[in-house]
Amino acid sequence: MDPLDIGGDVTQLTLAEAAKAADRSKSVLLRSIKAGRLSATRDALTGGWVVEASELHRLYTPLRARLNDALDQIQDLRRQRDRAEDEWRRAQEQLADQRATRRGVHGGHGRGDNLHAAAEGTDMSGKSRLPGGSMRRASQRRSRPAGAPALVTAVVGPRWKSGDVVRWKEYAGQYLRDVEPEQAHILVGARTYLVAIGELRPG
Repeated sequence: MDPLDIGGDVTQLTLAEAAKAADRSKSVLLRSIKAGRLSATRDALTGGWVVEASELHRLYTPLRARLNDALDQIQDLRRQRDRAEDEWRRAQEQLADQRATRRGVHGGHGRGDNLHAAAEGTDMSGKSRLPGGSMRRASQRRSRPAGAPALVTAVVGPRWKSGDVVRWKEYAGQYLRDVEPEQAHILVGARTYLVAIGELRPG
């Protein structure tokens, strides 16, 4: 029996009747109506869809019915693909925002590094600076051991005072004054030298 053989002289069908006659669900017929593949009108009294029997037969012959079902499935797959692409784009945007936030807090040579360098008394080139901004002398720089800090045994030398006779390398001289940490002025002959205190020996 032809599934579209609705019998009698019926020419107009409700959506439920058309779905039953075509052996399709109402949602399939409704998608066809909205896509323009199946002509239908609104009932003036009920407001429901009314389908002409001839129009239903034209669209839902066995071969055309399979084709239309395939088209409906393709449309559904396209909508699912579009939704998936939208969700993927949103996820990528959120990931990019999170990466940008992490770079702002922990990233490379950014503002955080500058603040850290300023707190440590160094510039971005790695050179040590005094709090006022002037460069530290070599004797004022502190070396930072890698890894766990090692125990350092300090060697305490003699404390010199002005007028002491001292020896610096192969020269004999007179201790004049402390100049800055670990450095002093000594007089050798008629010349004054700036030397490291650790290099001095009793004269």
